[in-house]
This record gives sequence, structure tokens and C-alpha cells, in this order.
Amino acid sequence: MARLPQILPPRRGESVHGFVRRLAEVNGITLSAIMRWAEIGRIRPVSEDRLWANLATAAGTSVEALTKMRWLPANVPGANGAIRFMGHAIRPSHLSRGEMKVCPACIRSGGTIREVWSVSQITCCPQHGCLLIDSCNACARQLKYHSAGAEDAWSCVCGHELADLPIIPASELTLAAARLLYPVVGRTEVTGYISLAKTKDEVPAPFDTLELNDLLAAMDLIGTVATTPAEEDRPAEHTFLPYGLTGPSRVPGDFIRRAEAAVEIMLGWPESWHNILDELASRSPPQASRLEDRAVLATRMGRRCLAPDRGIDGIPLQIIARETRRWLAENKGIVRHKRHRTSESARARVLARTMNARIIAQELGIKYYVADFRRIYDETIDAMEAEGCAQPAKQLGDTLLTRVKARWDEYQRTVSSVVASDLIEGGSKERRLAGWDHVDLILPANEFEGLARKRKSVYRMNDIETILTRIRSIAVKVDTLTAYHPLTTEVMRKVLSPHYNKTAILLDVMSGRLPTYCTVNNPKLCDLYADLSLANRIGVANRAIALDTADAMIPARPLNNMVSILWGANHRLGIKESRALRQNGQIRFEVETLWNPTEQRSHPSYSYSVRDVIQHFSASLGPSYIDELDKHLIRQAD
Repeated sequence: MARLPQILPPRRGESVHGFVRRLAEVNGITLSAIMRWAEIGRIRPVSEDRLWANLATAAGTSVEALTKMRWLPANVPGANGAIRFMGHAIRPSHLSRGEMKVCPACIRSGGTIREVWSVSQITCCPQHGCLLIDSCNACARQLKYHSAGAEDAWSCVCGHELADLPIIPASELTLAAARLLYPVVGRTEVTGYISLAKTKDEVPAPFDTLELNDLLAAMDLIGTVATTPAEEDRPAEHTFLPYGLTGPSRVPGDFIRRAEAAVEIMLGWPESWHNILDELASRSPPQASRLEDRAVLATRMGRRCLAPDRGIDGIPLQIIARETRRWLAENKGIVRHKRHRTSESARARVLARTMNARIIAQELGIKYYVADFRRIYDETIDAMEAEGCAQPAKQLGDTLLTRVKARWDEYQRTVSSVVASDLIEGGSKERRLAGWDHVDLILPANEFEGLARKRKSVYRMNDIETILTRIRSIAVKVDTLTAYHPLTTEVMRKVLSPHYNKTAILLDVMSGRLPTYCTVNNPKLCDLYADLSLANRIGVANRAIALDTADAMIPARPLNNMVSILWGANHRLGIKESRALRQNGQIRFEVETLWNPTEQRSHPSYSYSVRDVIQHFSASLGPSYIDELDKHLIRQAD
């Protein structure tokens, strides 16, 4: 096989069939002659490497220069048979593989057949605003890639010139469909189609995030559902509802009509889709299924909305499924049951055979249907999906197994709040752990909150062991406890208040501010004893700090009780002293006249500023020897 006398390079975005025709034209031979000369036979985008090497040699170019014309295997998990089309992974069912579509205006201006015209949903040439022609107007034959006239490569098999085919103006919606798809093709391939897209023709949300294959699948499904008349939309014959088809519908119909309907609905999404579902629901025969969702959408087109075509990841188109579920919930009050994991996750689909939940459960020695294990498995799949893990199936399975095992082991090292309470506090059974949720104490394992549905919170065993170690380290072991009182059953019950709650007491205990004592070697909280008087003083000090911060005024009696506890029983705000302080303006006060029904007379009742009173006693008597209160008073004085 020799090189052709006249050679030329391929054009950007050109189809192999257009390139071969241009080679025939420039060398002055027919299409069949060049196929024999170059020994390429009926070359197609999916042809073997040998034919492409022959074509490269005959055309005087490299095989690499022709690579963009080829449809090579995409090797996408979950999409068997997918090919790489102009840089995109796509199912071949979205492409025209035997019939040829041409733009007569492009033929006249230089003889070009664009690769993008192989997409079934593209039915016009946006550059010239005309429809692509797929049949000869002279003989009515379908145009074929490998058929041409006996004299001219750019002619129908009957001899009619392709340049003489009629130019039929395309509608605005047909042009809009092509203009939406051209820039999507150009996302990964520099094809020149981006320049044909206008700002107003951008893919509408939420379809703008879809890959080319999924966008084509969505357009075909929407267009097919919208254009199928009621008399052709028969009731679904099977009770089994699949998880989605693998390609576009091939029912008799016009791709132009379906593309126009799809674009119109996409531009009005989601309200326009809801209108379509309303129409489909009206076609459903009564009592078509025992399942509510299938009874509402009981026709063939309705079932396609419930179980949309699969995307390139092997998962039914979620953009259709989600909106259909939302319509069912809002308009019919139907909440669909959760589908199998493989119908929602591409990673789960890839791992369904190599490392599914059952296999991992066997590795862990548990039943695969254990609810918490299933949730951990699903969460790990979701995390890997979000991270975009793109490893081979074997490595992906090993990664999943490692992560699920680590997560399950960590979860197994958690206990419920009731168990945590028994381990840390002891004493009463069936009591939840309360008052411990603090960054300096112990925090619940919130990452497992959704797993243990019957537990309000769970705690890690490592954190519980740390708390028990701290309790053992701060508790002083003594021979007798006669001078002390039980911490949990007496001290806490007597000193707990809104200003000194359990968490505050525990913080004082764990920090050593409230010393504790025990007689056992490995004490729990219920084994600890403390000085009731000291605990009471700390509690009153906390109350004084809170009232001082709020700049509150309280009556003389509770104020004197506070002073006597903090500075001793012999110290209080007497009548004479309070009168002198009022008259000298050293303390703020409020007075209220009260009626005494026993003595039948009125008398004044004074309330004093807590801040002024404790500052007065601190200045006259010295510190209270409660660290928190003394530091607070120093800060206030500054």
C-alpha cells in the first residue's frame, strides 16, 4: 500500500467519513476506489488499529492525528461498551452509527462532515441555521457513510450531489438544542464548537452539571415522555420496575420533535416537568399496582420517570429521579422507599461483586443486615463518592474494606449513655450520663449519632477510660471518711443550684478545687467523698459571682446568708452598719414599703447591691479564700 498522490491533514472536529471523501475528491477518484487503494474497507470510528494505520499511511499523516476521529473504549465502570467520543465517555446508543447526516451548506462551502453530527440529538447545523439532511431528495434513499455515486465521492449512490440537497431552515428550539450541546462537547475537546454557543443558550440549571452522556440521556427521556401520545402510552405490563435502561428510547419518532420538546421542558424546569407528570398520572388505569408510586405512574412512560435511564456511571439519572420523587411527595403525598444502594452510587455498583456489604460483614464476623453496619457501609461509600475515588475495582474494594473495618472497630469501642454512666458514676442503674458533656470532661461521639438510633448519645471507651484514670489520680485514699460526705448522694443534692450545676461541680472535682477522698483502689464517682462545707462555700461563691456580674440587688437576709458562708458566721451586714453605708453612699440600695398585718404598720424593706456589699466585705475582712471569687473581685476592682 502506497501513499496517495495528493495528501491532506484532517480538519478539527471532522468525521473520518468526511476526511475519506475529501481524500477521494483531492485525488480525483471515487469513494470505493480510495477504500480499495488505502485498504481501509468500510472504515468506521470503531474499526481496528490496522485500518487506521493504513489510512494514516495513505493520507501521509500520523495515526495520532486521526485519534480524535476514533471511538475507543472508555473503560468506565458500570457502563459496559461505553466509548470515548470527542473526549467524552458516552454510550454508543446516543450516536448515529450507520446513517449519515450532512449540512448541504457546509458541503458547498468546503466539503465537511462534522463528527458532532453523529450525536442523535443534534439535528441541525447552528452555523447555517438549517436542518441536517439524512436522505436523498432525488431517490429517497437513506444516506450511508460508505455509499457514494460512481463518479463523485460527495454524491448519493444515485449520483445526486450532496451539495444540491435542499436547505431546510431549523426551528428556534431545534437550534437551541444544538447550541446547548455544542459547548458541552467542547468542555473536554477543543473542537471550535464553543464559539457557536451564545450566552443565552447555556445549558439551564440543574442540567449544566451533567456530563455529555447524561445530558443526552436526560434529553432523550424527557423528549420521549413529552411527545408520546396517550393512545401509544400503554399501561406497564410488568410489575418488576428496573433500575433504569441503558440508552435512549428507540420508539418510532422524530429526533427533531423530541429534542425540541426536551429543550422546552428543560428551560421551564421543574414546573414544566411537573406538568408532564400530571399528564402521565391522568393516563394511569385504576388499581394498576399495589405500590402507591407505581399506581400513580402506571403507564410505560410513567414507569420510565420512576426508573430513569442509567447515566454513564450506571446509576439511573438522579436529576429525573429526584424531581419525580419530589412531585410524588408534594402532589400525591407519597414518599418512595429508599432504593438499593447500587441504584444510587456508582462506587457501590462497581463493588457489588468484588467487595459488597455481605463480603465485608463476613470479614468482620457479623451479619450483613445489622443496621449499624449497613449505615457505616453506606456512609463510607458516600464519602468515597464525594472524594471522587477513581481506582481499579480491586484497589477500590481493598480501600473500602479497610475504611469500613476501621470505622466498625471504632464504633465497637463506643457505649451508650446508660453504660457510660454505670462505668463512670456507678450507683444507680439505667441512668443516662448527665452533666459530663464538656470539653474538659468528656464529649459524646457525635460522628456515630446517626447510627445508634435507639441511643441519644454514645461515648468512646477511650474517653471513658481517660476519665476513670483522672478520677483515680485526684481522689485521696484515706482510712476513714467520718469527716466527709458522699459526693453524689449528699454533697451534690445539697449544693446544686442554677449557679452551681453538676457540670461546674465535676469541673471543680476533676481540677482538684474541690478535694475528694475514697477508701477503694479503683473508685468511680459514687465512691468519692468531699467536704460539704467547702462545696457549699464554692457553690455560694459561684452564686455571688453570677449576681455580681448581673449587678443584681437582693434583700438583706439572703445577702447576709451569703456573706456569713463566705467570710464566717460572725460576719453580716447589721442594721447600724447598713444604715451608715447607705447614708455615706458606699453601697447602692433600693427600698420598698411593706405592710405588716400583724403589727398593723408599715416598714421599709431594703435590697442591696451584691457587688457593693461583697466588695465592702472583701476590703474590710480580706479574701474569702475561694479562688474564683477572689480573682473575680480583683478583676472588678481593676
